Formats: sequence, structure tokens, C-alpha cells
Amino acid sequence: MSQEPVAWGVFEGNLHDMFFTQEEAQEMARLKGSHAEVRPLYTTPPQRTWVELTDEQMLECNMDGDFVVDREIAKLNVQAKIKELNT
Repeated sequence: MSQEPVAWGVFEGNLHDMFFTQEEAQEMARLKGSHAEVRPLYTTPPQRTWVELTDEQMLECNMDGDFVVDREIAKLNVQAKIKELNT
């Protein structure tokens, strides 16, 4: 689900003007000249898609050599791997 912009900004290097419609922002940018740029403004940055572990990665986290590791250690290993994939 993609976010809708809450406003539109006219940038001249930095944000100079904000408008609630893209049309108003484009008109202001046109009046300011070719150096002005219109960009959408959002309440929060778009969020990354969460990456899950593959079955193979899950098995790797639950194994220590040829032995199945303790359940709590396996849980910590899985959490660490998921964090690694999603940061």
C-alpha cells in the first residue's frame, strides 16, 4: 500500500513553499523558473518491505554444526538473522 502525499513542496535547493495541491505547486515552480522543482511531501517516509527468513536460513539458525541448539539460543539466532536482513 503506497502512501499519498499530504502536500507538495516547491524546492529551490531547500524547501521554499508548500501547497495542498500539486497543481498549485507546479504553478509556483513555473513562476520561479527552471531551477524550482516540485516534490511530494509525506507524513512519514515509505516503509521498507519486511524480509522473512528462508527455510534454509531458519535451519542454519537452529543448527550448531550437526547438533540442534537449545530452543532459546535458536530463538536468539533467528531474531539476529531477521534483524540483519531488515536493517
